[in-house]
Amino acid sequence: MDKSSHFIVSIVLFLFTVINFSWSQGDEQNVICTKIERDALLNFKKGLNDSSNRLSSWAGEECCTWMGVQCDNATRHVVHLDLRNPYDIYSEIYDEISSERYMKSQLSGYVSSSLLELKHLNYLDLSLNNFEGSLVPPFLGSLHNLRYLDLSEAGFDGVESLQWVSHLSSLQYLNMSLVHIVNSSDWLEVLNMLPSLLELRLTQCDLDGNPSLPNVNFTSLVSLDLSYNYFNSLIPNWLFNLSHVVSLNLGYNHFHGPIPSAFVNLKSLKVLDLSYNLFNPKVVLPYLTNLVHLDLSYNDFQGTILNDVGNLTSLNYLAMVYTKLEGKLPSTFLGNLTSLNYLDMSYNELESGLPSTLGNLKYLDMSNNKLEGGLPSSLGNLTSLNYLDMSNNKLEGGLPSTLGNLTSLNHLDMSYNNLEGGLSTLGNLCTLEFVDLSHNDFTGEMSRFFGNSSQCIAHSLTYLDLESNQLSGPIPESLGLISRLERFHVSNNFLKGVLAEVHFANLRSLVSLDMSSNFLVINVSSNWVPPFQLERVLGMGSCQIGPQFPTWLKTQRHFMRLDLSNVGIVDSIPNWFWNVSSEVRIVDLSQNQIKGVLPNPLKFGKIEGVYLGSNHLEGALPCLSSKLSVLDLSNNKFSGSISPFLCNPMEEDNWLANLDLSHNFLSGELPQCWMHWKFLLLIKLGHNSLTGTIPSSIGLLVSLVSLNLRNNNLYGEIPSPVTNLTNLMVIDIGLNNFSGNIPTWVGRSFPNLIVLVLRANKFKSAIPLELCRVSSLQILDLAHNNLSGTIPRCFYNLSAMATERNTTTISYIHRTVDGGSMGADLNDKIQLMVKGVEREYSKTIALVTSLDLSCNNLTGKIPTEITSLLSLQSLNFSGNHLTGKIPIKIGNMRSMETLDFSANHFSGVIPPSFSNLSFLSVLNLAYNNLSGVIPLTTQFQTFNASTYIGNPELCGPPSKRNAEKLKHLPDRMLTMKSLRLIGFTLVWHLDLSWVSVVLHDLIIQEVMEICLIWVY
Repeated sequence: MDKSSHFIVSIVLFLFTVINFSWSQGDEQNVICTKIERDALLNFKKGLNDSSNRLSSWAGEECCTWMGVQCDNATRHVVHLDLRNPYDIYSEIYDEISSERYMKSQLSGYVSSSLLELKHLNYLDLSLNNFEGSLVPPFLGSLHNLRYLDLSEAGFDGVESLQWVSHLSSLQYLNMSLVHIVNSSDWLEVLNMLPSLLELRLTQCDLDGNPSLPNVNFTSLVSLDLSYNYFNSLIPNWLFNLSHVVSLNLGYNHFHGPIPSAFVNLKSLKVLDLSYNLFNPKVVLPYLTNLVHLDLSYNDFQGTILNDVGNLTSLNYLAMVYTKLEGKLPSTFLGNLTSLNYLDMSYNELESGLPSTLGNLKYLDMSNNKLEGGLPSSLGNLTSLNYLDMSNNKLEGGLPSTLGNLTSLNHLDMSYNNLEGGLSTLGNLCTLEFVDLSHNDFTGEMSRFFGNSSQCIAHSLTYLDLESNQLSGPIPESLGLISRLERFHVSNNFLKGVLAEVHFANLRSLVSLDMSSNFLVINVSSNWVPPFQLERVLGMGSCQIGPQFPTWLKTQRHFMRLDLSNVGIVDSIPNWFWNVSSEVRIVDLSQNQIKGVLPNPLKFGKIEGVYLGSNHLEGALPCLSSKLSVLDLSNNKFSGSISPFLCNPMEEDNWLANLDLSHNFLSGELPQCWMHWKFLLLIKLGHNSLTGTIPSSIGLLVSLVSLNLRNNNLYGEIPSPVTNLTNLMVIDIGLNNFSGNIPTWVGRSFPNLIVLVLRANKFKSAIPLELCRVSSLQILDLAHNNLSGTIPRCFYNLSAMATERNTTTISYIHRTVDGGSMGADLNDKIQLMVKGVEREYSKTIALVTSLDLSCNNLTGKIPTEITSLLSLQSLNFSGNHLTGKIPIKIGNMRSMETLDFSANHFSGVIPPSFSNLSFLSVLNLAYNNLSGVIPLTTQFQTFNASTYIGNPELCGPPSKRNAEKLKHLPDRMLTMKSLRLIGFTLVWHLDLSWVSVVLHDLIIQEVMEICLIWVY
């Protein structure tokens, strides 16, 4: 049911009680339908596909007892045919299970004209079925007695014309929602010919424009729903002649301009929905004194409308979701709305102003704002509340004790805040059905909640989510008393102890269980049969379950996601496991010691993700199910060629998006079979023994985001078809034998590239200047090649190394098997040499910046422009033939953590600005020609002598060379440096602009060196 007041519900129920009074069946044993009408119904049934057998009762002589059929008790004629889908996806939690039930119970086929024999039919409902491929049959206009017609969401392709509707002069209810009627340009004129019409629903009918209506005849309308169309106009004037309308829904229509003052003409209007439109930000809301239900959500009102809304004193329902409200709610806004019992102001930017005086309020949603500070104790004044959602804010502190006053509360959501403290406050809330306190900082033991409340909530609680907190201690046995519990999620806490069968004893309703990432031990007998049948999540990752594979798992036939990662299984996967659940989508058995071989082919009915990484699986790679989108077999012992795996043809398109076969013993060449894997986003084949060249067919993977072929025996040049992979964000082909020049098109073809690792290959020649065009580059590793030439000055264009990182993950969108899309983190792992050690980065990769050109044949000086890379964290130029001085502005690179300039030919002093690098923890300047005294700042005293070894002219601690020796340096050193300084200064004063910038830095460098020599 859509959001409307109880008043309107009562009106509608009353109207259709009057309409239906003659449909009452009375004593059904005295009713015998006519043969003509029975045959008509059977012929109608022949045109239908009934896969769920809904019409199984349509047999025998008495059709008046058939499902959906009602007859008039006096005349024995069929007057009522209700074939609405019994599963309404809008009246329950929408997920794959409810969606599947809905689709299975849909009738399909065609609507037979045999219905014309039902000449007394006054009620027809075919809604929520699937008559795809057929138009709404115009013969329905010949059912002249129809008073109620519902064809909504029945899958019809549309209507050629609505003229047939004009013949239904008795029609009082018409619902054609989701029927494409835009081709019937006279739709409004036709409907205007129905003088008895009371309720009209045309939701999502592709209506557009601004139809006019000179004379309004259907003024009898009480309820009008035109939502989810695309009028993209001003609100049409004819609406304001509907003098009897009580409920008006104009949401989702892109109406713009002002909200017309003519709304005041609708004296009977009580329900008004103007959500999802484009009204002027500074609009004035008319004074609608009788309004009880108002929805202004998803408009850009910017707070200017609050005073107008505050004058609507009859309101009991107010929704202002995503209306760009910010700051503090004015106290006068809600002061007059004493009748309000429903308030939804979620998805704004409110910082304070929680209502505390509305004693009649039953529903309060302030989620997804910026509410700060603690929860006020005055919240306990809202004693009528049964729904409270404050999730996704910045609330902190504990739950106020006055929350215990909300004894009618059944829905509590405080997730994604910074709340802390214990949970004992909730102990007296015996009506709680839904509790979500996940992603906070709550502490203490769960027994503080269950101990006080387990008895009173044992028959009410259905949903409990406490994941991602800091709860500790054991899970109490009283959990097993909550017989209605459907969801129990406590993952990512510090819970410990043993869970036995008693903890689950009466959880017969449980459909989702997640206890992963705790310190729990599951201790149940090998023949235990759980009382529940999970349908969604079974999460026990990081609990202790092994060493045997849990046999009780075979009793769970319908779960969708299984997490048994890191549970201590030292066993092979039993054969029954691969068919255990017909609904499974995700299986995670990673980080165990599972052994054996996988079945070939590896098939689940609907599985989309398999995570078997970090086990001891061996043998050849299996063939796959075409519906699989994620496969992780990394860190195992798989061997043999990769060709059978990649080149095995599938009956259907495969949907694999994420393929990780890294860290195995795979061998042979990469085959030319990549054309079969067109949805791949991530390829990880690193750390195997693959040989050969990169096949050209890899260029067909135009959606590819990450390519990792690291540490194999691949060779040759990078093929030009790789230029087609314009979405690449990560390229790691390091530790191979690739050769030739680094292609210049690398800098032109990958505008979103973040990671480029070509390390430890045989690339030669100069670093291409085109790399400077990839401004998004955060990690560039060209170390251990045969590169020559100078360091490009244009590296200052690598702006991602110069600006602060403000994201924590790299994300991508991939399509699912059903054609939808799913956002996900790029769960890639990159190996980098950082602080002298190869480290692996995964989810924090977007926070890392690194430039490594070490162990090549680079010459020349370090360009001063490098010092503009202010966010660079790791810089390695070691093992080259670089000369000149270290740039004096090196201290500007304040994010630097690792700096290695060793094994070059740098000269001059260590710039004093090094002392600005407060995060620097690894420094290597060894084996150069540096001179002078090592700066005496605290930062430099943390490094040992190996940092400076091989620089004979350096002295001072921690070097063993005494600074006293500097006093005996020949005076000619000072003399020569002074003369050079004078020369540089004279040229600079000639104001030759083309050299002035260069000389400026050289002069400062010489001055600093002379000063240091003079001081010491």
